[in-house]
Order: sequence, then structure tokens, then C-alpha cells
Amino acid sequence: MGSWDDKMSGNGTLYVVGLGPGERRLMTPAALAALARTPVVVGYGKYLDQIDDLLVGKKVIRSGMGAEVERCRRALAAAAAGSDVGVVCSGDPGIFAMAGLLYELRDREAVFAGVEIEVVPGLSAVFAAAAALGSPLTNGCVILSLSDLLTPTAVIVKNLEAAALSELACALYNPAGKKRRELLQQALAIFVRQRGPEVPAALLKNVSRRDEERWLGPLADFPAERVDMNSLIIIGNATSVISRGNLYDRRGYREKYFPEN
Repeated sequence: MGSWDDKMSGNGTLYVVGLGPGERRLMTPAALAALARTPVVVGYGKYLDQIDDLLVGKKVIRSGMGAEVERCRRALAAAAAGSDVGVVCSGDPGIFAMAGLLYELRDREAVFAGVEIEVVPGLSAVFAAAAALGSPLTNGCVILSLSDLLTPTAVIVKNLEAAALSELACALYNPAGKKRRELLQQALAIFVRQRGPEVPAALLKNVSRRDEERWLGPLADFPAERVDMNSLIIIGNATSVISRGNLYDRRGYREKYFPEN
């Protein structure tokens, strides 16, 4: 038996658009194209302010921090009513952002079942941070968030322990707020215990923006007091090297092609 596609049944398409880490030059052409063709744009107010010149003539639905479920429902409702809709996210929509919640709501609420969702990838802050440092993720990485707003603290600690035991570099998002500092201290202690105090580490604030700040050094000297919600932390591993202000990860070429005499 055949079936009508979503467009023919009157639903619009919902584009989940990654804006990248902040600078306009790092937005992808696909993200710009998606925003150009959507008459309705939904997002967190801070992210919408970054692209206000792209929103002229559009219906804009904005909300604040903590209103993610309401925001996604309004976006899905607009698409179900026939509009093409753009939901904007910082970085990539599938990394600590809205793509997963939109799919979950579509599955949970029958009224949204016919809405087509298309994820438009963006450059995540971890990759912009890695580029700014050099090549610290050569052998892969673990990406974790230290925010316990949606993930139980016990789960975050379990993930940190597993990551620290691996041979992979680790990137930590949402490392601390003004009052939320305990998990950051736990994370640093776990990595010092498993990888040693001399393992290379980096702190980046406001990645890819004009006011970007960087610190690079051994984990034992990590400036935890400077960490805030605009920070991203990268912790290296046994093959990480600090050289000439850069951080890079050796991939095994030395052992295979440059044997020691």
C-alpha cells in the first residue's frame, strides 16, 4: 500500500540548524541555505541575536534557558501547520543540543508524527577548539558534558572514570557555572589519578570568537578558578605533546616510520 509523503499531507519540514561555535565565518553554507528558506525560525534568544541580520522578514519564536521543551513543541507545531521551520542550535544540533529532543517529541506526540525533521550539521566547539590548539584529537576523543541538569551526577562520574581509563583525549563541555563547581573538581581529580599530573591539558574560553582565551599546560597546573560556562576543556593522553604553543596527539607514525636509533 502506498502512502503520501509529509509535504503532500500538509506538513512543513523542520530543519535543525547548527550555527557553529559563534563566528559567522564558521557557519556552513548548508546552514545559511536552510535559514534562507525557512519563514519561521525558533531558538534560544542568545543564539538568535547572533544571526539577527538573517531573520529579517521572518517569524521569530524565541525563548530563554530552561524552556527547551516548549521551544521544540512550538517549532513542531509550526511545521505541523504547514510552515518550513528552522530551529537554531549552537555548534552541532546533535551534540548537547536540540535534535534529539525534537525526534523524541515527534515520537511521543501523535500530532507531530507527520513532520519531517532534517538535521543540518554545524561545527561543534570541540573541533574549533582542537583546530585552535593544533591537533589534539588525532586518535579520537571522548566528548562529555559536566552539566547535571539533565544527567544524574552519578552517571557523569561513571562516564568520567571510563573516559579517564581510556587512551583517548577527552573534551569537557559545560564544565562549571558560578555555583556549580564540584563536578569540575571531581573530573580533574579523576584524570590526575588515572593519567598523572603531567598529562597535557587545555582550557579555551569563547572559542573562535574575538575574545577567545587559551591556557595550555600540565593538568596539575590547570587554572580551575578561570573556568565558566563559556569554557571548553581538553585533556590529553600519553601520546599528547605540547610544542611551540600547540597541542597535538601522535598517531603512531614515530613508532612505525621513525624508530629510535
